[in-house]
Amino acid sequence: METGGTQITNPNHFAEQTASMGGVSALNNNLLTASDFHTGAFSPEFGNVLSGVYDIKLRAGNNEKFESMVGVGLIGTDLTLEGPLKKGYGGSYLANYRYSTVSIIQDLGLVDITGVPKFQDGAFKIVLPSENIGTFSLFGLAGKSVMNLTDITPAFWETPGDRSLKSEIIEDIDKSSHLINTGLSHVLPISKNGYLSSSFTYSSEGIDDQVFETLIDTEYVSGVLESDSIIYRELNFAGKQKRSTYRGSVSFHQKINSKNKLEAGSKYALFDIDFNQSQFITSPSDRSTLVDLNQSISTLNNYLSWKHRVNDQVTIVSGFHNMNVLFNSMSTIEPRIAMNWMVTPTSTLKAGYGKHSAMESIHNYFAKVTLADGLETEPNRDLGLMKADHFVFGLDQNLGRNLKGNIEFYYQGLYDLPVANNDTSIYSTVNEGLDYQYVELVNKGKGRN
Repeated sequence: METGGTQITNPNHFAEQTASMGGVSALNNNLLTASDFHTGAFSPEFGNVLSGVYDIKLRAGNNEKFESMVGVGLIGTDLTLEGPLKKGYGGSYLANYRYSTVSIIQDLGLVDITGVPKFQDGAFKIVLPSENIGTFSLFGLAGKSVMNLTDITPAFWETPGDRSLKSEIIEDIDKSSHLINTGLSHVLPISKNGYLSSSFTYSSEGIDDQVFETLIDTEYVSGVLESDSIIYRELNFAGKQKRSTYRGSVSFHQKINSKNKLEAGSKYALFDIDFNQSQFITSPSDRSTLVDLNQSISTLNNYLSWKHRVNDQVTIVSGFHNMNVLFNSMSTIEPRIAMNWMVTPTSTLKAGYGKHSAMESIHNYFAKVTLADGLETEPNRDLGLMKADHFVFGLDQNLGRNLKGNIEFYYQGLYDLPVANNDTSIYSTVNEGLDYQYVELVNKGKGRN
């Protein structure tokens, strides 16, 4: 997910530990302008991603007059404010705050429901133009969510550390998560047809899971439940993780002539993770620390993109992306090329190829594996990048003034995927679920979509 030219966290409340999903989006459409979803062979500027890119853009506030809006919906109740920073200046502000509607109803005592998901989020953008040193933009997106569920059975919910629950075991889960994204971007014109763009951002996402397990002793007489009693109620799984990322980027944009545009840039990121997990294995007295990790990894991405308009109907975008994991000196060169052909004023054919790569989740690089002799090792420190070749062919069709259709044929050939270094295992990190596996990995996996 990218905004303002920089990658952000998973923008969803109630995120799972894989950070790839969530129950409610923290993005509010009142603050978004035209955004793009890139699939397949996306342009050279995007890296460290294998599947797709959602390029979101926060709109600027009204720089001429103050406006406000209150919204009440099934999901959330929100307030949006925007306006000029001062009269006669082109700068503006835009801010939004939202709180879950069901939580408000429950807090007022109108309903009494267990397991109500509570969340709140906010976003802002401040635009600061200047006469001589370009335009600055300060932006942010943050959210917090809490959910407590009781009497969970395996048929209702999959929880981390559930140990293939038996029917006599039930669980309660206390779950909270947060996300923070804030940064400063700057656009500086350097010529009539060229400009520099730069950004500095901080992102943080955290998840805190506590799963309590209750073992119930039931007694049946002639098939009828006679009595039940609690044998124990203990904290089974406890997981707390916080991912913090510091990013800086700079890019150069130049229109050479009416047919050619160049873009080049570099993006640096420092990923920091503080991660702890523990659970009991067979009984409350048999507790094990799964992971206790506090580590950092940095990456450097470089790219060059050339957009060439062959004629009024055909446009070609080509270039390459360079991905570098500085922690273990892994690197790739990824060629990309895409073509758009406007067959008619309302129909455009598109085709593309791209090589893409991505680093592994940080906890897998530092997985501790105990050998048969009891020696503990970290075998994944030199893990390579997972890679994919993308092939795309599609058609964009304008169906009306405000309606557009798209059909796309897409093939993704994955290779160098990290898989367990065990011939009898089917584990691969691309299919990683709620329960992480800490095993020795090798880049020998393949896949396709």
